Amino acid sequence: GVPTAGQLVTFTLPVGPDKLSFSETEVRLLVVSAHDGQGVVYSPNGLEIPFTFTANIGLEIILPHDLMLLDDLGKTNKGVLVYTTQPVNLTMYFVMNYAGEATQIFPDKALGTDYLVSEWGIFNDPTEDNKTEITVVAAEDNTDVTIMPSVLCIGGHPAKTPITFTLNRGECYIL
Repeated sequence: GVPTAGQLVTFTLPVGPDKLSFSETEVRLLVVSAHDGQGVVYSPNGLEIPFTFTANIGLEIILPHDLMLLDDLGKTNKGVLVYTTQPVNLTMYFVMNYAGEATQIFPDKALGTDYLVSEWGIFNDPTEDNKTEITVVAAEDNTDVTIMPSVLCIGGHPAKTPITFTLNRGECYIL
């Protein structure tokens, strides 16, 4: 868990261009709270999953594969939004036959405005076609975003040239 639980949470499923074998992957969202409550997972693309949680008992919600950002470079409406009646801690994880990956998700009220994102190639092997992606998901309408990449990006966007765009709540951008 995290020290700051929340009732509004905005995130996305950043799989990106490396394309995990998602046909055998389950995407799960673990909900944990000190309180009984209700909530809903929704997305601007039409998803809506209502749920009820019990104090101190984890609840797993399986998310649909079509929310994964696979070939979705740039702006999409695949953001995932969670609203709950009580504060919750959320952990998202991918479960595969041979591996797993987990991400702690922070509530909207814990978000800042300026981030430095580093990358690390798997095995740090320059002969492999490893990629690193970042995703930005808007927690509010009319969120102005500027990304300043330090390297040449897929699609030919040059280094040290800002990418600026506006997102509405639940819209996301993957680079």
